[in-house]
Order: sequence, then structure tokens, then C-alpha cells
Amino acid sequence: MPFTPAAVLLDLDGTLIDTERFYQRIWQATAADFQIDLNDAVYQQFIGIRLTDCFQLIKTLGGNGFDLAVFKEHLAARETEGWNTGIDCKPGSRELLHFLHERQIPMALVTSAHQAKIDRVMAHYPWSDYFQGIVSGEMITRPKPAPDAYQLAAKQLGITPSACLALEDSNTGMRSALTAGCHSIMIPDLNTPDSDVREKASKILPDLFSVIDYLSN
Repeated sequence: MPFTPAAVLLDLDGTLIDTERFYQRIWQATAADFQIDLNDAVYQQFIGIRLTDCFQLIKTLGGNGFDLAVFKEHLAARETEGWNTGIDCKPGSRELLHFLHERQIPMALVTSAHQAKIDRVMAHYPWSDYFQGIVSGEMITRPKPAPDAYQLAAKQLGITPSACLALEDSNTGMRSALTAGCHSIMIPDLNTPDSDVREKASKILPDLFSVIDYLSN
């Protein structure tokens, strides 16, 4: 292992919780309600960005006469149904958080999600005590892939970004962490690593259990 992290900064969607496929499914279904072809290739633009930016994208795709307010209502209904049914965490997420906590390694959550969604996740999973810092989408002006979110998370912990390890599932998130100066591991979910990300990443690993193995060696 090239270094021992002073802190670990973790993305949420697609990294700790298995929401990326869930949100892809409900966004595509809602888009179909409005005769918008939000196919898998087009949906790649929606991964790793803020909700406000997603709504701007769908508004552009909807064209003239598109009613964004009604779209949001349809989407919210599907989202509530999904959360009521239950959304799984990613394999190894509980074990990784416990592993880091036991070793007294500070952690921060770094996500494009709004605070309301973070609160919903924390109500579903009792993880609040693990995190000494949280950066939500509302807290930054420039979203991922800009470095601001990871820089702010490191500042919250009082640790320089270069001493932090970031864990991400998307190319957008990886670019944010790398530009901030963090050592960065990608655990791909819906994105495959782009060439620039693969070149600069500390590691590309298949799951969070592999991250535990990596940190243990």
C-alpha cells in the first residue's frame, strides 16, 4: 500500500448504497411517461451530478411544452415507493465503515445529493456516528467534477486532501477527488473507468471488500 490515509472520504450513491440502478430505473420510467427517450447511453450524463443539474438536463431533453413540475411529481412518487420497499447498501459498505471506525480513521461523506436525501439514507441505515464530516450538494457552488466538495470535506476534518483517500464509483466523482489532490480508488458501478481516470487512480477495485483488503495490506 503506497500510503496510510489520515482520513477516508466516501461518495454515497453507487458507492455506499445501491441507488444508481434504482435511480436510473425510475428516471427512465418517468421519462417514458413524457415520451422522452432516456436510454442508457443518454443516462450516462446524469451519473454523479447534482439533482438540480439532472432536472436541467431532462428539461432540455423534454423540449417545448415539457412540464418539469409534473415530471418531479411522477419521479417523487416512484422514489418514495422505492424507499418504502427498501434500497440495499452496496456489498461491503457496513464492513468497510466498521473497519475504518475500529481503526479510528476519520470519515466524511462527500455527495452531490441534497441533505434531505442524506437524512433519508441515515434514517434507513444507522451510519451517522461514523462520519465526522458531511458535504451535500447544497454546500458547494461548483459540483463534481470540480474539486470543491472534496476540498471542503478535507477542510471539515482538518486534514489536507493529499493525506486523504477518496472512494468513488463514477468518473465524475473520481475527477473531483483527483483534482482536489486526494488519493482515489474507483469502485465502478454504472460507469466504466475512462482512460484519464484509470491512469490517475490509486486503484480500480471491484467492491468495498477489496478496499478493506487493500487497506489491510
